[in-house]
Amino acid sequence: MNYQYLTTGLLWALSLVFPGESTRGNIVEKSLQRATFECNQYLNARPQCQARCEALVLRSWNDSSGLQYISFSRHFRPDRNDVTYLNRTLQCLDDRMAKVPCQAVCAKASIYKQCYLEQWGNLVRTPQLVPMPKLILTNTILQCAQMLQVNPQEMDYFARNKFDVSDRSRCLLRCITVRQGLFSAAGEPNLERLYVQCGGYKVDEASFKHNARACVDRIRIQGYDSCISAIGDFLHEVC
Repeated sequence: MNYQYLTTGLLWALSLVFPGESTRGNIVEKSLQRATFECNQYLNARPQCQARCEALVLRSWNDSSGLQYISFSRHFRPDRNDVTYLNRTLQCLDDRMAKVPCQAVCAKASIYKQCYLEQWGNLVRTPQLVPMPKLILTNTILQCAQMLQVNPQEMDYFARNKFDVSDRSRCLLRCITVRQGLFSAAGEPNLERLYVQCGGYKVDEASFKHNARACVDRIRIQGYDSCISAIGDFLHEVC
């Protein structure tokens, strides 16, 4: 069985447990300034689509659904005493988007960027986590399978059972999440990265982290080691 045919099933299974410029493992972090630099190289004097290009480089834009605000908002920091930045940003978007045709994706992206710059907060100059796309996730799965000597038949079986059939399957899941930067080698979750990668699931960040910490505490009481079901349990419950 060819590895390439298995990746679709693996991606589907992983999506059930968890749907800059620097790299550690397969982590990518970029700043908005870096995205601007890259787009200046790509667009060749087409400034009207600059903001859309930047959001695409940061994997924070989809032409159908628009801005992915959880990852994009990481590039702006509101003043600690500012309690109205979110409402102002939303009002800015409402006022300006009403005049833009539905298919004018470049204009829409420009409005998003301007409203965030004007209303959300100061630009963050340090690289922020870029959500991992399916292509890199596929590569991560294949890398871990090779490192752990998991054969194609095993991969197919693990995927169909959501990686919860044996210590070997759970160790593969552990490898994938560690290389994604979602967990440390000791099994500690990185809650900020998980929130960005999981997409928030309609839960605000404070609630997400509170629920995640409670889950970690319960898992620790049960005494799981790093290669059994602790990571799988955590991802199922939190993501």
